[in-house]
Amino acid sequence: MKIEDLILKLRIEEDHRKYDKKDVNAPEAKINVVEHGQSSKPKKNKPGKGSKLGLKGGVSKKPKFQRKCFNCDKLGHKSSECRLPKKKKNHEANVVAEISKDVSEINLSVVMTEANLVRSNPKEWWLDTGATHHICSDREMFNTFEEEANEEKLYMGNSATFDVKGRGQVVLKMTSGITLSLNNVLYVPEIHKNLVSGSLLNQHGFKMVFESNKVVLTKQGTYVGRGYI
Repeated sequence: MKIEDLILKLRIEEDHRKYDKKDVNAPEAKINVVEHGQSSKPKKNKPGKGSKLGLKGGVSKKPKFQRKCFNCDKLGHKSSECRLPKKKKNHEANVVAEISKDVSEINLSVVMTEANLVRSNPKEWWLDTGATHHICSDREMFNTFEEEANEEKLYMGNSATFDVKGRGQVVLKMTSGITLSLNNVLYVPEIHKNLVSGSLLNQHGFKMVFESNKVVLTKQGTYVGRGYI
């Protein structure tokens, strides 16, 4: 073998060794790069998996309540968490005041669903679900009064007809103690019962519940009074 051939062979073997060495070290280097990249890059929290403990070990803050408080009408907390005084009593007082201002009603000693034209106590009031007006036969019960200029007639369901002599406001007191007033009450001296119109009460937001031989009158959830059938 010539000296030139020997030198060439040695170079080829050396090149093969270098190539083999690269193949062995390459995966290790790639793995090191990946591991290094993972350890140096900060992890991100996945959506929907908020950390209960903060990134620095602190406790994460609870998100604020986004709706209004029923007690103070402010955002950010519930009424059960509100530090202001509860306004329940004030609300009920406002409802009662609104009732008194609105229409006003009755000291129902006795309540009937129909008008019975038999002589009765002039201080009693009867609830008539078919009546279209409040009617009073006692002139002394009117708080304000205006005589009827025209000859107005009142037609009853039994075909009876009565003269309307005037109209005004009658202030009454419920068994609950609430003082109320009936507005635009017709003064009809000939009628034998004072009538409260059930339909007018409904128009002004009152609710009547008939049960167990009695009627319960409420407005906006506030108890107003009751009577017996």
